[in-house]
Amino acid sequence: MVINLRSRKLLRLFNKVLKRIPSQKDKALLSKRIMLVVDNADFIPFGQKPKWGAVISIRFKKSLVIVYLSPRKLPSRPDSFVCYTISKLLAHVVLGHIEEIDCEERQDEFEKEAEARVASWSIRTNKSVPEHFL
Repeated sequence: MVINLRSRKLLRLFNKVLKRIPSQKDKALLSKRIMLVVDNADFIPFGQKPKWGAVISIRFKKSLVIVYLSPRKLPSRPDSFVCYTISKLLAHVVLGHIEEIDCEERQDEFEKEAEARVASWSIRTNKSVPEHFL
């Protein structure tokens, strides 16, 4: 996994979230699936503007993922919100939602599953995190 974040705050919080994920299996999946973590909008498909971040799937022989974090909006938010946002994007990757992330019919199901995974990592689903996480 290559982490190429220009924002120091996003880099610090991404690494903090990654370290706090308790499951070694989840960490291994993230390392295997994520190719790149960026805050450069050049990686966003044309015509799409995610508000906080996005998971972008690229298929060659297998799916590889680019995790995009918004450099304009996220750094101005509280650390707890940024950690939650990062955690939820990582949960989508761990859960394998990358293959069907744009499937409108399953969006609610994917969001609930991602929130449950974030909660299992001891991250509250009200867009904040426990104090020990920060």
